[in-house]
Amino acid sequence: MFENLNDIRVEDLKARIAKAEADVVVATEKLKQVAARQLSRLDIDIAMSDFKVVWASLTAKERVHLVELLVARVVYDPDAGSMAISYHPTAITALVEECEESVA
Repeated sequence: MFENLNDIRVEDLKARIAKAEADVVVATEKLKQVAARQLSRLDIDIAMSDFKVVWASLTAKERVHLVELLVARVVYDPDAGSMAISYHPTAITALVEECEESVA
């Protein structure tokens, strides 16, 4: 009887390990996709070089859309008088893709 329970437990553990390994493969692929979508510092510098000109040419609605696309969260600490801004990790890439879609 105990041998049978051990066999069942071993098979359960093997199934869990197989699922975990499959999950690792999926997660690794997703990480590769995210990394491929991220731009280099040079790409960002080039894109931002004419930012003032671009910003001035946008309508208020377009400006709001741009900020919503780029900014994930803003936290203000009134006691410290500080603000922390979190950006979406692939925001610049998403913006470029959106611009390419509107041009096409």
